[in-house]
Amino acid sequence: MPQAMARTASKPLVVLPMMYGAAAAQLANAAWAAVPGPFMDAMLASTALALLCDFGPSAVRDVSTSIEAQATSVLAVMDASPNQILIDNFVHNLSPADDEMVALKEEAVQRLSDVNAWSALVRFRVAADALGVWLLHRGTYAGAAVLLAAHSIYWSSGGASARVDRFGNRTPLPARFARLMAVATASLALSAAVASLGQRGSASRLQSFAGWAYSVGLALTQLTRIVAGRVQATGRMPASEVGG
Repeated sequence: MPQAMARTASKPLVVLPMMYGAAAAQLANAAWAAVPGPFMDAMLASTALALLCDFGPSAVRDVSTSIEAQATSVLAVMDASPNQILIDNFVHNLSPADDEMVALKEEAVQRLSDVNAWSALVRFRVAADALGVWLLHRGTYAGAAVLLAAHSIYWSSGGASARVDRFGNRTPLPARFARLMAVATASLALSAAVASLGQRGSASRLQSFAGWAYSVGLALTQLTRIVAGRVQATGRMPASEVGG
């Protein structure tokens, strides 16, 4: 089956961007309407910005890429396998597999395994986004900590090194970028966790400081990514340096 047919196996992801857009809108509305405290409003607003400008587009891109890569890799495994027939509940090869075909199949199987590993990390990140947003909607501001902690786990667990393109080829991001993202998201998660302790009753100075640190840090991160995207669009920066 040609590559074009493999690409059609991935249907356009319509629901995912709508969900991220709706979540961002609801958080922004909560930040505008509710009065839990200035830094809590800022946390909601900055998280909404991240969902709209970063987490949402990244999720749509990575999920779409992983679906297409899985379809392509499965086809590659099938193409590298000898013709088979089922007789008496046993699979029999119609032709002997030569060394070249065996090597091709092993390579295809390994590629499929790599694609599945990265796909699992991507889906974990998206599921954590959903959980974090759900907690925020219920007034539990620790949801921001859950969301950012999951992103830190994604980067520290090989989200950059295991990255693949739509054909299933490895396209890792620089290790220094992965380490930077893991540390940055972990720091934001810690700030959100400390700030969320003050959502009931009066907040301490430490909690207020942590809340503002989370809000400003996350907003600056989004601004940096927007600028990096513009630079990439002008051809001044490789795509691998912008991140995912």
